[in-house]
Amino acid sequence: MIGLADRASKGKVARMMSQTSWRTRLSLRTRFWLGLGMGVCIGVYITVASWIVGTAWNPALAAETQSCRQTIQHQVCILSIQRSAKNYWEYRAAVSIDGLPRPVEIYNCRDRIRILKDGGSIPFQPGDAGEVVCRLFKRNG
Repeated sequence: MIGLADRASKGKVARMMSQTSWRTRLSLRTRFWLGLGMGVCIGVYITVASWIVGTAWNPALAAETQSCRQTIQHQVCILSIQRSAKNYWEYRAAVSIDGLPRPVEIYNCRDRIRILKDGGSIPFQPGDAGEVVCRLFKRNG
């Protein structure tokens, strides 16, 4: 009986040792490939992120992508635009008229007024930047 128990325990220990060494070798290989793969993934991520940030914040590229419309009197270009989350009819936009940039103003397309930074409001004029901003994003319906 003692001999069988010793053999069983030796077999268990030998099996545990073989499993441990197999797991250790696999773990080292896995760690190597995982580390190499993560390094490549991080490198690709950094490259793509820097490319996106470089193109998004590059003024020269932003100037190429601006939306320009020719009205009767002026050329109106939308430099940047952001829709209000609270009031969907309002747009915060920076425009340039005939190449002269104007500060960011709020364009209220429902009441057809332009709200200045100091709180004053000016109604849209025919061919004004407000009409271009509201026409560009006019809803059908």
